[in-house]
Amino acid sequence: MNRATIGKAFSSENYNVAVALIFTLLFLLFVKKLAIALFDLFCRYFVVRVEINEYDDEGGEAYGWVLLWSSHQLSECRNNSLGVETKQDETGKYESTYKYFPSIGTYYFTFNGCLIKFQRTHYPKDRSRGLLVLSYIGRDKSIFEALLREAENFYKERNKVENRTCVYSGSKGYWNQIGNPRRIRPLSSVLLPSEVTKRLIDDLTEFAKSEDWYIEHGIQYRRGYLLYGPAGCGKSSFVKAIAGELGKNICTLSLSSPCLTDDTLNELFNSTPENSIILLEDIDAAFKERKSDETNITFSGFLNALDGVASTEQRIIFMTTNFLDRLDPALIRPGRVDVKQLIDYPTHEQVEAMFKRFYPECDESLVKQFCDLVETKNEVSMAALQNCFVVHKYDAQQAFENITKFI
Repeated sequence: MNRATIGKAFSSENYNVAVALIFTLLFLLFVKKLAIALFDLFCRYFVVRVEINEYDDEGGEAYGWVLLWSSHQLSECRNNSLGVETKQDETGKYESTYKYFPSIGTYYFTFNGCLIKFQRTHYPKDRSRGLLVLSYIGRDKSIFEALLREAENFYKERNKVENRTCVYSGSKGYWNQIGNPRRIRPLSSVLLPSEVTKRLIDDLTEFAKSEDWYIEHGIQYRRGYLLYGPAGCGKSSFVKAIAGELGKNICTLSLSSPCLTDDTLNELFNSTPENSIILLEDIDAAFKERKSDETNITFSGFLNALDGVASTEQRIIFMTTNFLDRLDPALIRPGRVDVKQLIDYPTHEQVEAMFKRFYPECDESLVKQFCDLVETKNEVSMAALQNCFVVHKYDAQQAFENITKFI
């Protein structure tokens, strides 16, 4: 066989091998795509999947519940990350506790007889956010409803959030819980005129019962309140007590924060934790004559967050200010602020009630002397009175003799 014949035969063999290889690769690619399609089809109809995104308005709270609950379910797992939690007890002492949470990865556990696949990973668009993915082979979605209820109950039992108020702070578009749930402040501990307390509580109670009416009349289901008056007279304390009375949490926002922009403010207003009151303190300091040079928030951006097309329904906002006359009329018009209430310096009756509350066994004559003395002074705040009572916890006579030092 000459060289030309050998080359021709070799080329023919190579060609056949190449064609066979190409068809084999195409076949394998087809099989792979078919397998993926069949797997996706199987998952679509026979796998229930739940994603819980940290800081998300729909799953932010559930993320904390499930993460803590899963650490209990996976207590024997060695692949854990250590978390430190600081708690403050009733005396103000801080204690650190250490908890193990599942590290980034995939785990399995059983719940109600079902094998659950648990994945802890990062949110694809923002790796600073955590993402939990739970799935199982089956079609009963109530499994995860039961799981979330159990996780919520487990979390509340561990953190004892019943009869407590959770306080959140908004930053960078996310709400973060500040510390541990706090003891509810009794409404009776904020000694305002009874007609003021009654007016606001009645309005809030009526609002809570009127969702259907708002929907029927095409009115946005939200309510805005403005508490104004001198500093130290109980505006913020009253909001905290109202939250406790109504069983709501509090979301605080500092509009002067450099982390806030118009966009992040909108995100915060659209992701408020459920059953919460938004508290904006000292609103006059944020915008002076519609100028916000010291903040990244524009006045128009703030108004859009309050009532723009992107703002959420079912919302209660409390704003406080020491200077009503400094607020732009556009900010406090009806629809943004529905109820305005003056929280003024304490009346004679308020001073008397506060003195008796701290010194219940005090002689009536000393009560009268104290109230008369305070009445001769101008502009005495509740905070100044409380400061005096805190210093002289058990001695009403000393409180009377030294009150002028605190005014």
